[in-house]
Amino acid sequence: MAEEITLLQVRIPKELQVRSEAIAARDGKSIQEWVTEAIKMRLLYSESQETESLTSVEKAVVFTNWVESHSHSTPLLDDAAVSRESIYLERGPSLPVSYRYECFAQECSTSSPNALF
Repeated sequence: MAEEITLLQVRIPKELQVRSEAIAARDGKSIQEWVTEAIKMRLLYSESQETESLTSVEKAVVFTNWVESHSHSTPLLDDAAVSRESIYLERGPSLPVSYRYECFAQECSTSSPNALF
């Protein structure tokens, strides 16, 4: 069964219109799709506030809708961008795994320039 569609005309500040249209375009949606999703999300939020607590299913629905509200065209980071080396560049190259385990198993010398602990 097709969803019944109705016309709702509202007056909003020009700034909100421009920002909404920009976000909709960024997300690859029409302004109608974007506004419809925004209203659905706001309704879900309002309805969730009316109850003492949400069931796990309701929480999952709210979370899924929130996730789906974000852009799907955001490029993902490659492995190099999230590697330990790229995150901790200022610390220099990491020590071999075998050394770290040996150092952890035994007491490391604090005078060693490579001491981690």
